[in-house]
Amino acid sequence: MGRKLYIESVELIGDDLNGSTPLQIEKYAKENNLYFSQDDIGNCYLSKNEDCEQFEEVEGFEID
Repeated sequence: MGRKLYIESVELIGDDLNGSTPLQIEKYAKENNLYFSQDDIGNCYLSKNEDCEQFEEVEGFEID
């Protein structure tokens, strides 16, 4: 099973992120003043607020 990307809101990501590695997603987060986190199985999370509790899965998104 592939790793998933979860986001706080849909406008946080661009189309060019699909197929990115966790490091590339983290770099994107830094460049766009977003918070990035990763869980112990490799899923990535992007949010505007550090205390975000509500994430939605990005459908069809693959993390390399």
